[in-house]
Amino acid sequence: MFVNGLKAIIDEYQFDGVDIDFEGGSMNFSAGGLRDISYAGISAYPRLKNVVDAFKELKAYYGPGFLLTAAPETQYVQGGYSTYNDTFGSFLPIIQNLRNELDLLAVQLYNTGGENGLDGQYYGSAKKANMVTGLTDMIIKGYNIGTTGMRFDGLPASKVLIALPACPSAAGSGYLTPTEGINAMNYLRTGTTFSGRTYTMQPGGPYPSLRGLMTWSVNWDASSCGNSSELSKAYAAYFATQSAKLKAEDKIELTSNKTLAYFKDNALAISNEASSIDQVEIYNMLGQSILSYKNIQDTNSLLLENRSFSTKQLFIVIVTDKQGTKKTFKVMNFLN
Repeated sequence: MFVNGLKAIIDEYQFDGVDIDFEGGSMNFSAGGLRDISYAGISAYPRLKNVVDAFKELKAYYGPGFLLTAAPETQYVQGGYSTYNDTFGSFLPIIQNLRNELDLLAVQLYNTGGENGLDGQYYGSAKKANMVTGLTDMIIKGYNIGTTGMRFDGLPASKVLIALPACPSAAGSGYLTPTEGINAMNYLRTGTTFSGRTYTMQPGGPYPSLRGLMTWSVNWDASSCGNSSELSKAYAAYFATQSAKLKAEDKIELTSNKTLAYFKDNALAISNEASSIDQVEIYNMLGQSILSYKNIQDTNSLLLENRSFSTKQLFIVIVTDKQGTKKTFKVMNFLN
């Protein structure tokens, strides 16, 4: 009934995804006794298994282009590092068992008292940028869940968003100025330190594919905060700068490899000086396949079109030549 009800709403309004945002008592799945986080393990806890099954069914029904996101509070995720019960860490089994289906996770780094980081230090909202770096690092690296013997494996950085309030009045706590938030994000993405940093990323960072920002909310940012979209403008400028750097780096990489891949009038142009092209595979940054093209014409150049190319985003392009050599590139469509 739950799944059919969601399907009816999605179909009527043509939504392209659904967000999992249980809060308060609804996050109690009566699974505090769980000691096996695998799918087989959660099968003994019907409320938990039913949630996982419902969203697996929705994702399978609508296909990979249908977005599945989640925005839990910190106690239900990072809280499980210190304690696991019916509340603390209760969302971890859902993330773990929907890790293939889940496109984006944005743990709310606001309205919270804070949690312990992987360095054993407590990070509350008063520590601001350090809380962002510490609690985001946890989601990517993974951690042991309390004293249960279970482990949360973490998610790829490309599936993780930093979630912050648009202004102080948008949440009870957790607000960072755009400068502070960008400092934290830039440290996680590039390793560039910032004034007042006390948290150090665990081995494996930085994470250049860290996905971006979620805020509560665009309406607060646009008008309720009285700052004329200050937050969105600041982060847009930051990402534009990063994209420009990426574009320059990609040009150098593509030229040195004697293979070119670039957008021309919203079509992807590919050429190879050394050999004819055999296969081209294109993915978005979520790892979803956009296009797989077999070149039966035995040519050294291609011009490929796809409706996904009409949106500004970053693509992973894998080019295989007739000798079987594969080259992988990140190519941004800047729509200009």
